[in-house]
Amino acid sequence: LHALQAIHGILKPSGRLLLTVPFGQLGKTSWYRIYDYRALHSLLTRAGFQADIEDFWLHRGNGGWAPVPWTQAQQIDSAEKVQAVACVVASPESQQTH
Repeated sequence: LHALQAIHGILKPSGRLLLTVPFGQLGKTSWYRIYDYRALHSLLTRAGFQADIEDFWLHRGNGGWAPVPWTQAQQIDSAEKVQAVACVVASPESQQTH
């Protein structure tokens, strides 16, 4: 959250955040967090962003990635190895009068 808030603070109003995170069943490991749809949107909102574009990808056994609906990606267990990711393009929410 702090890193995204810092980015929000220096990003131009017309700028865009490109974010890729492990996605699936909500959880965390000693190395990374896994976001589900609700947690991802909560993180973005709390940092002052709104998602403009969202894509969800599932790792295939052949080493490639395939696009899938978020509802499918969210069912994936990425705790042992990241098997699904969310790729988001987000913009700063309108600045309120200070």
